[in-house]
Amino acid sequence: MKVLLDENISGAFQEKMPDDINVVTTRRMRWMSKDNGELLSAAAAASFDAVVTLDKNMEYQQNVARLPLPVIVLAPETQGKAAVNELADDAVRLLRGRLENRFYRVSASG
Repeated sequence: MKVLLDENISGAFQEKMPDDINVVTTRRMRWMSKDNGELLSAAAAASFDAVVTLDKNMEYQQNVARLPLPVIVLAPETQGKAAVNELADDAVRLLRGRLENRFYRVSASG
């Protein structure tokens, strides 16, 4: 599994990902300035299996039915790296499962 982490996700979150999930950041790919549509197209072209982001607006800015690959939006109840990191286990469960949908929202409330 090859996963792209959007620029808004901390390195600490990346460290929580298990070894069987190949995590690459937008910074490493030099894709920080790409808008969401460009980013998703580039990720699909580079054979990523999913994108993980904090961008809660992506669901409304993109046609979810036409997303080129699954997008997982982390939606913590509070701000900060610790709140995002708490969602890592749920994100890993999704990534290890069968991503049949194109859009997922991971939050502390389910």
